[in-house]
Amino acid sequence: MSLLNLQEMSQIFQDWRLYDKKSFHVIEPGTLTYDVDRPRLTHAKEAKFIRDSFLDGKTIIIKNLESFNEKIREKSASLGHDVDVHMYLTKDNTSLSFPFHQDDKDVRIVMLYGSKKFILKQKDQLIEYVLKAGDELPIPKGVEHRAVSLGASCHLSFGFEPFLKMSVPQGLVESDLKILMDSLV
Repeated sequence: MSLLNLQEMSQIFQDWRLYDKKSFHVIEPGTLTYDVDRPRLTHAKEAKFIRDSFLDGKTIIIKNLESFNEKIREKSASLGHDVDVHMYLTKDNTSLSFPFHQDDKDVRIVMLYGSKKFILKQKDQLIEYVLKAGDELPIPKGVEHRAVSLGASCHLSFGFEPFLKMSVPQGLVESDLKILMDSLV
C-alpha cells in the first residue's frame, strides 16, 4: 500500500496550510542546503516558484507532512513520537541532493515513486542501497548518508525518536514503584 498516490501528491501542492507553514523548500545549488531563510511569496507566486524550481531540475523538499493524511499519520504513530515527515521530489538524475550528512533522529526512508540510490558510511565502508517504489530503508541516528537521484523520484523521510522502552525490575514493591514514577515526571 502506497502512503501517497499521485492524486494525493498533487493535493500537497494545493494545500494552502502547507504554504502557511512555510513547508516548501528548494535545495540550493551553490550550498547544497535548503532555503529556510528565503522570503516567502503569496501562495500563488510561491506555488509558481516551487514549480519552476522543480522544472529547472532542483530538488523540492516539502516538510510538515506528518498529519497530511491518515496513512502518513498511522505510519508516523507506528514509528515513535515527535515524528517529522519530509517529502523529497526530484525531476531527474541531475537533481541535487545533500552531501554526506548525519541526522539527529532515526530516519526511515519510504520510496513512493521512481528509484534512488542511498549511500551509507558504516565502519569506514560505503554501503549502497537502491530503493524502488514501495521499498523502505532505516537509517539510524548519526549514520552518515546521502541520496543520489537515478531519475525522477519521490520519497518520504520519517525522522523520529524511538519509543522509550522500560522494564520494571523483578521484586519491585509498591513504595519502589511510587519512587520510580515520581522520577519520571
